[in-house]
Amino acid sequence: MLEIEDSRGKKDTLNNGQRFAAGDRQGNRYEYRYEGIENTENGFDIHLRNLTTDTETWVERAWFRNRVINVY
Repeated sequence: MLEIEDSRGKKDTLNNGQRFAAGDRQGNRYEYRYEGIENTENGFDIHLRNLTTDTETWVERAWFRNRVINVY
């Protein structure tokens, strides 16, 4: 489980496998699935699957604060 806060200050929780949409400041909107947290030597990274482009990505918590998030 991961607690997030988006650019509107809206707080939510993501569970493994949960889907959500993220819109950035340029007007792009993508669908994602939260895959979990992976430990790294510098702390941890948040593992996401971009369902729109069918790619994997790893982000930091600040990534959510720069987007409008809608959890399904």
